[in-house]
Amino acid sequence: MLCKSLALELIPFHIRVNTVSPGTCETPMMHRMAAQYGCIKDEFSGAFPIGRLAQPREVAGAVVFLASDRGSHMVGADLAVDGGATVGPTSRSPALKWASL
Repeated sequence: MLCKSLALELIPFHIRVNTVSPGTCETPMMHRMAAQYGCIKDEFSGAFPIGRLAQPREVAGAVVFLASDRGSHMVGADLAVDGGATVGPTSRSPALKWASL
């Protein structure tokens, strides 16, 4: 809601406000966290309909698009770069496996 409110306030000044909502991204920090908690990359990947984690360049591509002339008509939008997580869980989702026990 903050994005939409800011977008409405700032568009008269030709300032576009949008947001990017990334899913779990494969980064060195994610690998350290997985090692610390004993998680496996495949467990993370199974939670997303696309079946894999996002790469940093994929999230960066969404940001570049919004900042470019190609995204010039987008105002107050939230771009979900989450591998389908906002669509819903898959049968591979760890949460669904635990729920069925």
